[in-house]
Amino acid sequence: LGSISYEVYLIHAFVFDMLIKHTPSLQSGVFILCCIIITLLLSFGISSLSKLILSLIHKKPSKKTN
Repeated sequence: LGSISYEVYLIHAFVFDMLIKHTPSLQSGVFILCCIIITLLLSFGISSLSKLILSLIHKKPSKKTN
């Protein structure tokens, strides 16, 4: 959880807003559970994608040997 904490911080409000907008009739317990699950899944996905992109950017070109 520590490795995705920044992504959780960035995305949790967005998830709350989208769930309130699209499912206003959810009970509070179900709403909280959905927010936690969706936030964690999206945060993990964003973290994985950003690590992949950064590794591709920082990849050193291989030296050709003759």
